[in-house]
Amino acid sequence: MELNTLITFYYNLKMKLHTNYREIFHKDFHEGTQAEILFMKDLKLNLDIESRPATKEQNMYEHWDVIDENNVKYDVKKHKGLYNYIELTNQFGNKGWLYGQADVFAFRVYSMWVLVDKEVLQHWVDKNITDREPIRDKKLYRCYQKRNWKDSCAIVKSYDLVKIAYQTL
Repeated sequence: MELNTLITFYYNLKMKLHTNYREIFHKDFHEGTQAEILFMKDLKLNLDIESRPATKEQNMYEHWDVIDENNVKYDVKKHKGLYNYIELTNQFGNKGWLYGQADVFAFRVYSMWVLVDKEVLQHWVDKNITDREPIRDKKLYRCYQKRNWKDSCAIVKSYDLVKIAYQTL
């Protein structure tokens, strides 16, 4: 299947699978899906690597978005600006995407992809996010928690991710 056809099919399928959430999280969902599509295109264009999207179940329960022809699983993170969020615990109190089945995190930082190995990021978080008790205020290198949720996310500088990346695209 041609890359553009595959991407269109994937986008339409993902929109159908997530119909219930679309009204609530449409903007984030749409931007996240666009980031995944762009990442698959960039893998092909820059590294000549074929890839395919995760199924709904793989995305939700295994915490990865794209798998390449070498069976490397990527969790794709859309551009957040100067800072990024690292999810240690999800909204239901379960392990966050940092501890999912992805091998690599692909962060969109301005116009490039920053590829960070999962174990390297986990080690970096263990070393740099020492106070894991979530607070309500968003502070750099601290875990915060949204009101009435069970999540815990650390806020880090995008530049920190660039420094520990094994590759950029």
